[in-house]
Amino acid sequence: MTPGWLIVLAAALLPWSTKLPLVTSDPGRAYVTTPLVLWLAILLGALALWISQRDLWLGAFAGWGVLGFLLHPALRQFETVEAIVLGSAALCWVREVDQAWHPRLKALLIWSAGLQVGWLWMQSLGVDWTWAGWGPFTEAPRPHGTFGNAKYLAAYLAMIIPMTGVAGSLWLLTGLIGTLSVLGLLAAGLGWAWQCRRPWRWMLGLVAVMPGVLLLHHGGWNAVLASGQTRWEYWSVGLRDLHPHEWVLGAGPGMWMEHAATLPIGRVPALEGFPIWMHSDVLQVLYEGGLVAVLIAGAWLWTQQAMWRGPWRGSAAAVGLLSLAFMPFHLITTGVVALVVLGCATTKEETRC
Repeated sequence: MTPGWLIVLAAALLPWSTKLPLVTSDPGRAYVTTPLVLWLAILLGALALWISQRDLWLGAFAGWGVLGFLLHPALRQFETVEAIVLGSAALCWVREVDQAWHPRLKALLIWSAGLQVGWLWMQSLGVDWTWAGWGPFTEAPRPHGTFGNAKYLAAYLAMIIPMTGVAGSLWLLTGLIGTLSVLGLLAAGLGWAWQCRRPWRWMLGLVAVMPGVLLLHHGGWNAVLASGQTRWEYWSVGLRDLHPHEWVLGAGPGMWMEHAATLPIGRVPALEGFPIWMHSDVLQVLYEGGLVAVLIAGAWLWTQQAMWRGPWRGSAAAVGLLSLAFMPFHLITTGVVALVVLGCATTKEETRC
């Protein structure tokens, strides 16, 4: 079946859906809301079908999200599923870029990251005409470039450092140290080590991690432990909130944000407020999509084993580590970079869309 057939079927069947209490039991509203929700689901489903014809498991992951939206039809759920489906399509579109252009793509990302580091150090000197004019930089506790949060910039730099040469990596590493993000340093170190297979290059990966270790021994223990403890609280409280059937099917797309405000977590300074995200993309997939979503994602990773050996392998490894204890795919500024990395890392003739 082609996606176009879903549109044709929608034209024939949607008029018969007006009395279904999908969103509301009020007949006076259902005749408008129900066809609208079904139409949005059909459009996203058609795109998921298009993706599955090019990458089976990626399309299945997007399709599972669409099904979750039908079971939990609301605006926030639609926004979540929309991001999943469009993000999956974007990954597929990145594969369309000719591999001959990949070095230029890397150069573009590296130059952008280098400018962000320069911006960060200007902020450290009290100069930032975008956030604070030429006056003192007081917009955030730590310099963050244009990301608004030092942790977001750290994740961004960690994904780009493994694709960078030695000199460029050292410059980006100074910015990563400036963010004071231990997880970012660990991800960059793992990525660099994975990218550089020779033993002496593994040492460079360890050197990238060392500043993180030093941070722990120079007054940073309390902050790091508080952040880790808070993450553990999010994860343990959140997973205990799941009902038995939700472990399999998930609580529904976007439902973590719905439930987080009611969970016994509260406002935690270590992670700057209420837990809008679970601070683990992997566990949030489990919470919202259940074991079904995790198994589909695992099957996709199994079919893409070549990306761990290809020229983008280091950045892909950094994305993987960040996804375990951060939310790179839930932030546009880091999520798009992660999609480009995975799209380029999984580009091969038989998977080009």
